[in-house]
Amino acid sequence: MGRAAGYDITISFVAPTFDRRRMEQVIHHHFGAEDVNITIEPHREAAAAGDRRPPTWEPKPGTGAAELLSLVREKGVLRSREFKHIANARAALELLLMDGHIEKVRHGVYKVGGLDVAVEEKIGRSHPLGPRQQQLIDALATPHTATELRELAGVSRQAIDQLLKKLMKEGRVRRVPTATETSDWLYVQSGQRDIDAIAARTPSLTRMEGVMLNLLPPAGGVRGTALNAQLGPGYRVVLQRLAVKGLVEEIGTPKRRVVRLTRKGLQHPAYEHDREHLDAIDETAAFKPAYIKLMLALDALGEARALDLTDVSGLKPKRRCGTGQHLQRLRVSGYIEQSKVKGRAPRYRLTKQGLAAISSAKAKGRSISARAAQRRLSDAREARALVQSRKQTRTSSSALRNSRTPELLSIVSREPGLRAPEIHDRLSRPYADVRSVYVALTEFERRGLVARTQLGQRAPVRWSITAIGSAMLAEIMAAPGAPARD
Repeated sequence: MGRAAGYDITISFVAPTFDRRRMEQVIHHHFGAEDVNITIEPHREAAAAGDRRPPTWEPKPGTGAAELLSLVREKGVLRSREFKHIANARAALELLLMDGHIEKVRHGVYKVGGLDVAVEEKIGRSHPLGPRQQQLIDALATPHTATELRELAGVSRQAIDQLLKKLMKEGRVRRVPTATETSDWLYVQSGQRDIDAIAARTPSLTRMEGVMLNLLPPAGGVRGTALNAQLGPGYRVVLQRLAVKGLVEEIGTPKRRVVRLTRKGLQHPAYEHDREHLDAIDETAAFKPAYIKLMLALDALGEARALDLTDVSGLKPKRRCGTGQHLQRLRVSGYIEQSKVKGRAPRYRLTKQGLAAISSAKAKGRSISARAAQRRLSDAREARALVQSRKQTRTSSSALRNSRTPELLSIVSREPGLRAPEIHDRLSRPYADVRSVYVALTEFERRGLVARTQLGQRAPVRWSITAIGSAMLAEIMAAPGAPARD
């Protein structure tokens, strides 16, 4: 296989996989081979069986590979730092791994090949924990800061740092960054997720955080102005820290905010239930009455457009702030969301946060039943259709009574094919601008009273009356008090 120091060395072994390049590097760099010739031949038994065969050779006694193999067999599980003293340890490790004498469990940990052993148990027996280390491991079932662990163990700051570093190096403990804790790090057991660790922790509080926590009532909430009167303008910073720790939350839209305790904050050991708190206000005070009505209407309908919500809620939107603006503010605050429905008018629905926000209003009997909502919606649509029809009737009647309307139709009926300037010249009372004639004729065209003709792309537009226009002109002229037809 190789030539080193004037000797020819041949090694043969069976392996399920083989890295030729890696093997050449091992023999060349670690054994000083000048000429390496590797021949790969499939082993008959291994090819027939299709699985891993036991090693076919044993290291020569007195070599580093033999010493390393005996050490692994003695302990069952071995760490890489335990065989650094062996000569040519890296090359011996590569050879033993390739032939299957040992197997890699994880980074820096190896075991006897083909042997099932409890790795964690072996590691624990090879490096038993001291009483203080075991005390820290048991305490970290709940995350703690280094200061809390130092007070718990009763040791100095330097000693607790050394203990934690050793446990982290062995992979038993890890640390999690924190946002607003008194310390920058929380120490947890290795098998615990970050989110579970932070959720399970009872966070420590500073003096100002404890004062603010005890100002909040157990039920309901308070406004920021009340906290500002007690703590000053710096209350916002303290409030953000308590919110990150999950002890308080803010509800409402940006202009109306109410601060209230969470369940975690209510159960915190620093919260004193018997002391005097600020006066509680209803959580619905975080919303304008219009917002509550819209959310209750949306709860009854399930999913609706802005126009339908206006009809069901009974709102009369002002010119400065309509239903659409209310809905957009609720959407930005996370209480409603737009559903993915094709169409011009978007449809809205409540989120979980929105359902929780109107729970107190529904408990007071302010909810709208689905049947009542559908009835209001149906009545509003009928009323809107009636108003629209009346509006169209009034528009038609006013157009009929307008003296210029019959005159325009008369001119177009008498002389079809006229252009707008020509029609303007024939009016008894001309408009101030010729464009007004064109606008009037365009509106007549939309109603089907007149039609335009254009012989070419750049030819002038000419107008002629339709059958509907002729019928309407006859009706106008037959009505009493109609203008005289020229």
